[in-house]
Amino acid sequence: MKHCLFYHNLVVVIITIASIIAGICFWVVIGEDLGWKIMLAFSSGGISFFYFFQKQKLEETRLMKELITDFNSRYDSLNETLNDILRKGDEDHPVELDQNDRTSAQR
Repeated sequence: MKHCLFYHNLVVVIITIASIIAGICFWVVIGEDLGWKIMLAFSSGGISFFYFFQKQKLEETRLMKELITDFNSRYDSLNETLNDILRKGDEDHPVELDQNDRTSAQR
């Protein structure tokens, strides 16, 4: 459900606007005494839903950025070692990896 809402941002906006319109309709139908309280409840509920949804999406995006940055830094630190292992042998003359190379490749 969450991923569906992330994919269809328009649905979240429509739900928010619909809750605000429903609150205004209750205000008009019920009258001045109780209507403004219901309108305020519907409006704040819709706005809260929209805020929560956007905050959740932002946090997941931030997490993905941190993970990708971490993975890239790990690869950058291993890149030269892996290239050295690759250069040790070629297709015609394969080379057996020593313990140090195996340890580097398993990080």
